[in-house]
Amino acid sequence: MSERTDLFMFWNLYEAAVDRLGGDDARWEAQRELILDLRPRVLLTTEGWGWSRDGHKLFEDTRAALAMDGALFPARTGCDKAVFWQPDITALETENEAERAPHDESHDGPGTESHDESGNEPGTGPGSEPGGGTAAGAAPPAGAAPPAGGAPAPAYDTGPGRGAGYREPAAWHGHGAATLLLPGWSHPLRCVVAHLDPYSPTGRLVESDRLRQYADPAGPPTLIALDANTVPPGDPEPDWSRVPRHRRDDHLAPGADTADRTPLHRLTGPVHDPLFTDAGAHAGDRAPTFGFHPPGEAPRRIDLFLLGPGLAARLARYRAVDHPRLTAGPDRPAASDHRPVTVELRRR
Repeated sequence: MSERTDLFMFWNLYEAAVDRLGGDDARWEAQRELILDLRPRVLLTTEGWGWSRDGHKLFEDTRAALAMDGALFPARTGCDKAVFWQPDITALETENEAERAPHDESHDGPGTESHDESGNEPGTGPGSEPGGGTAAGAAPPAGAAPPAGGAPAPAYDTGPGRGAGYREPAAWHGHGAATLLLPGWSHPLRCVVAHLDPYSPTGRLVESDRLRQYADPAGPPTLIALDANTVPPGDPEPDWSRVPRHRRDDHLAPGADTADRTPLHRLTGPVHDPLFTDAGAHAGDRAPTFGFHPPGEAPRRIDLFLLGPGLAARLARYRAVDHPRLTAGPDRPAASDHRPVTVELRRR
């Protein structure tokens, strides 16, 4: 009898949502075709630019087109993330890191409930859209401008009791989590989607330290899918000469001319004392997932699945997807500048 597995997929959707906001659905149609070809049980996405606008219209359109249930995690930068799952999967809990206030004792760490005592998610009261988006007529969150207007400004939180002048840096794009119960699984699985700071090694380090808390064995087994914006330990050094000089230090370790690998090392840990397992490295596949087009990038692997304690032994297959829709044609755009990555996990 063949073993039963479930397919999980992560994809950075590039500027498809920006195109859609401008009335062009061609890139999204290419993405939809590829996703429906692969039929993931769980799909984790980032760069859903503007998905939280207009009552989450683009997110709901996406969910309906894929015939999947899902949770949207609005980002302060407008780079919204989401987790989608097939209708026979039960969602037990969702959590959006971007909705937390720093040092808020009502959120003691990953795995805490993201719903208030009334049963509403934070940000769903008067003046807010469900899931933390801003309602029409309310002031938008800091940094919420879409990328078409240039890079959004960094967002800040005002810490409780800090005074009106205090501002604490918030995570750039943040992360979200959905705890799911899949048929055939004996326990829930927490699926985390994250997108680390594209500009700052310091920002990425802070964000990875927050994600590291998901390795707590007291919580459910956890899978993290992320655009790390840096390469993991053990991967080949990218050819940084292909990257414009003014952007090179976005990717290099401070004071060095080599890649900033510390954030991912903090998540994976040393070989003798591991935390999360890099699925691609574990499978022996370090093929680049980004940097093929447009020009001005160095091919490298920055789209990752990290498997929490106990999940690595259940990895049946990892793949960096190659598909015709990832290449532009004479009359159609490439689906994305990132390759999707997938893992198949054995049921237990």
